[in-house]
Amino acid sequence: MEHPGKELKRLREIAGLSQYELSNLCGVARNRLSVFECGYSDLSDEDYDRAERALHRAITEKREQFEAMMSRELAAGRGK
Repeated sequence: MEHPGKELKRLREIAGLSQYELSNLCGVARNRLSVFECGYSDLSDEDYDRAERALHRAITEKREQFEAMMSRELAAGRGK
């Protein structure tokens, strides 16, 4: 079974965040995120939940930005 830190890293990268940025968003020390992502240690349930919520917010924000951009592009294309 793969360590949950690998999944956290995958989601962080999808969100386009560095470890430093995720650390600032969730309040978990960057070095703790790093060793967790590498599978060398675990996070407390609370820290994992905080990181997961921060990633969810970041991914949702990126999706909303993408959808707004696509709406503008479609509207501009229809006006021609």
